[in-house]
Amino acid sequence: MYPIYLEQNRTEKEVKLLTEPKQNRGQIIMIPKVIQVGSGGYGSFYLDYIFDESKTFPAQLVAVIDPFADKSSNFEKIKELNIPIFDTLEEFYKENTADLAIIATPIHLHSQQSCYAMEHGSDVLCEKPISGTLKDALKMQKTSHKTGQNLAIGYQLAFDDVMQQLKSKILNDELGKAEYYKCCVCWSRTKSYYQRNNWAGRIVTDSGIQIFDSPLNNATAHYLNIMYYLAGKNQKTSAYPKSMKSEVYRANQTENFDTAFLKIKTDADVDIFFETSHAVHSNKGPSFELHFEKAIVTFEAWKSFEPVIKYNDGRHAEKMGPLDQNTHNKLLMSIENIGKDEESLCSIESAMPHLLTVNKIQEDINIIDFPETLIKKEIKDDGDELTYVTGLTEVMIECFEENKLPSEAKILWSKPAREQNF
Repeated sequence: MYPIYLEQNRTEKEVKLLTEPKQNRGQIIMIPKVIQVGSGGYGSFYLDYIFDESKTFPAQLVAVIDPFADKSSNFEKIKELNIPIFDTLEEFYKENTADLAIIATPIHLHSQQSCYAMEHGSDVLCEKPISGTLKDALKMQKTSHKTGQNLAIGYQLAFDDVMQQLKSKILNDELGKAEYYKCCVCWSRTKSYYQRNNWAGRIVTDSGIQIFDSPLNNATAHYLNIMYYLAGKNQKTSAYPKSMKSEVYRANQTENFDTAFLKIKTDADVDIFFETSHAVHSNKGPSFELHFEKAIVTFEAWKSFEPVIKYNDGRHAEKMGPLDQNTHNKLLMSIENIGKDEESLCSIESAMPHLLTVNKIQEDINIIDFPETLIKKEIKDDGDELTYVTGLTEVMIECFEENKLPSEAKILWSKPAREQNF
């Protein structure tokens, strides 16, 4: 059984979690039992934290669920600590229980695994996005309500302390009425990124399961989600989309798009502009601008990702402190919520607008291929191959600055935007 580290460098939150007994639906528990479902990819990020002896993990890791655990970078540590490994959740729950299941598996497995864990008495922290389809997400939502188990979605920015402070300022009307939010993310991805598994860049899996993998639904999903979240009417809710104009493009040899431009109207009367691409030559962003009646809030990845409030009345700009993109607040808070009837800072309801947006785009989707004359390939130092579109980064910067879709900016390769209502 995995021991809890007993170093003296615990945070106040960790001390509280370790020393306060919890009422877990009729049972008193002193040390919560956690299982890790998926030990590679983002699952390894959780395990790195759990196994970090410089920190105190305020729970007990009682099992790893992964048929390919031997491929995990943490496999030797798992064996060293004699942590049981199971191929499936079914095998684990036959004779075992857990207070919290961390689901860090491919998107198309999120719904089935989350529901199974909740049906067997575990709260769930499911990595983003919720699932591939709205149908699967609604099943998760229904199961959470039926079982009474807590379900959190792992959009870590919603759990960030600085982001919570920013949302409080918005809700307290310190910045005035929200007008529009926008974000630009240029993140290049090489051939190996799309070959790392059998579902990257796919619309459906080989077995026909809808997955809708794209930069919008995977690598940069956090940044669209956080704009919906900041537009929400209270600390734990998000705004919902009402209508959308979208343009989606492709340069890589993938089933789904690798570039998207969105203009969204929300039920909070806050417009959202979001653009993202993996078909760029180099990385830039995410870059945010949040426009309010009394101020503009900006934060950018290459400037410590620190929100800066620039007031319109001449006051000095206010720096709020850097965001921690690698925070484990979502895990600590999920542990803290065990046995409580308290909604997560990022519940399935607050993460749903992102999923609705992705699913709406994928309806009868028409992906525009970039002109072949603009598509270039570059062999990186490690032998990997990058596919990118000449001048795309510059176009994205121009569109971001002018709040325009490529077709509105009259970019030569653009096609008219698709308009949809929710």
